[in-house]
Amino acid sequence: MRQPVARCCSPLFLLSLVVAFALAAPPAAAVETVCDGLDDDGNMQIDEGCDDDGDDYCDASLVVIGAPAVCPLGGGDCNDENASVNPGRSEVCNDVDDDCFSGVDNGCDDDGDGYCDQSLAIIGAPMACPSGGGDCDDESSAINPGSAEICDGVDNDCAAGVDNGCDDDGDGYCDQNMAIIGSPPSCPQGGGDCDDGNGDTYPGAPEFCDDGTDSDCDGDLDPDGDSDGISDCVDNCPGVANPAQTNGDGDGSGDLCDCAPNDSRVYVQAPEINDSRDNQCPGDPGFGLIDEISGLAGFTDPDKKFAFCWTAQTGASDYRVIRADDPMFLSGCKDAFTTEVCSVDGDIPQPMRVHHYLVAPVAPNRGSFGADSRGVQRAGCP
Repeated sequence: MRQPVARCCSPLFLLSLVVAFALAAPPAAAVETVCDGLDDDGNMQIDEGCDDDGDDYCDASLVVIGAPAVCPLGGGDCNDENASVNPGRSEVCNDVDDDCFSGVDNGCDDDGDGYCDQSLAIIGAPMACPSGGGDCDDESSAINPGSAEICDGVDNDCAAGVDNGCDDDGDGYCDQNMAIIGSPPSCPQGGGDCDDGNGDTYPGAPEFCDDGTDSDCDGDLDPDGDSDGISDCVDNCPGVANPAQTNGDGDGSGDLCDCAPNDSRVYVQAPEINDSRDNQCPGDPGFGLIDEISGLAGFTDPDKKFAFCWTAQTGASDYRVIRADDPMFLSGCKDAFTTEVCSVDGDIPQPMRVHHYLVAPVAPNRGSFGADSRGVQRAGCP
């Protein structure tokens, strides 16, 4: 005998349960995926979720169609929860992709030297630039605030300009402590400046005695022209290396450069004395003349008379002066004798003419007049 089917299990009862459950269940949450000025999900809201941070840029994860009012500046907002982050922002070095372009801190350290570009702002201590900012050339890893300045026409350390510290005294020579590459404009004369705070000190500068300064940067405080280890200030033969400083005749001129090492009255640049000999050495002014006069000079005295003077010669007591109208002493030659070192000429030269003079000692020893304009040694008037 067939058993009756229970009411709870009848098809009609099951259908009624399904319909009742469907009517009682809440609707599924709507999700907007397109920003287009329409209520695409039918929830009576237009473009919800397109611009949550209100910066006028739509979320980068949503499709933008046309120019919807919710995002007048477009899409591409990579962080729609932060109004400071969107494609219209400038990138800041702060561990955030501020401009939604090329990733976090793009452009902060393009050369990878650990220093951020000086044109970009830095907030905190971002990973992009652990050494800080101030990189004045973010395309070269050799240029940053941590690099040493080199004299090469480049601002290597991003401080105080190109080649700062290379030539502080402006003498054209770079500091000897600075490396030089090529021929930079900062040091056209080269390097080796041993005192870059003194414009009178550089390689090849004139050296002066007893000034306590190595002016020519050769390592010696005083000049040593012959490099014999003896300063020229005291060297008895500064033109010839003579470390022994031998001076047999005691005249102050070293034997190696003394043309008469056994005669104390004859040496380089010795003064002429009235001793019937030539006191100079080859190359000295007056060499080849005996007892010649030096220091010839003329001037006009208060009475408008011309005075011709000379340096007194050691040992001489009397002098003879000759005067002529021409430099060869052939015209109008006259002579006079004096015990003074000046001879006053009362004759005024004719217009456009000058007088020419020579003088020689005559006592106790007769000396040389010297040469006329032709190089002829004069013995007096013709």
